[in-house]
Amino acid sequence: MASVQPAASDALETLAEETGLAVVPLRSLSPRELVQNTGLSRDAAEALRQRDFDELFFFAGASTEDVDRFQKQALHRKLAIRPVDSLWSLAAGSSLASCVRHLGKLYDRALHAHAFSISLATTSQSLELLPLCDRGIVLTSRHDDVGMVKTQNRPTPKTLSLFASDTWEVALETVRNRQF
Repeated sequence: MASVQPAASDALETLAEETGLAVVPLRSLSPRELVQNTGLSRDAAEALRQRDFDELFFFAGASTEDVDRFQKQALHRKLAIRPVDSLWSLAAGSSLASCVRHLGKLYDRALHAHAFSISLATTSQSLELLPLCDRGIVLTSRHDDVGMVKTQNRPTPKTLSLFASDTWEVALETVRNRQF
């Protein structure tokens, strides 16, 4: 969840001006250019252009250092920026915690009971997600410090290796059998 448009569009324009980088929002492209740049069908490309919360864009002629500088400036302004395939997404006022809480309330209301929630996250994401869910699975790499995973008032999460060949099968089996 994030602030609704045009907040992200305005933030992208301001950030581009501040950093002096040329960015091209997808909504500024003609339908023909959009199809050419995304490789999608006309209908799929047009659907991609319609955004509620974030702004999809690409950098025009930016170096890796320029993109790093842009990302740092976005983080400084508390904007969420992330790569999406060959594009970038920028959102203003985004909050993963707010999104999880909102979805949880929707499911609780639909079920007329508390919906059991499970987080499946990397070690860095788990710091934010574990407190919001009933149970958790933490995907660790060999460099992660599993001791940093906080489980305040929650059962200790199951940890799985992010890069093991059977990670997804074990994660699904854990959820199916509620082996937390």
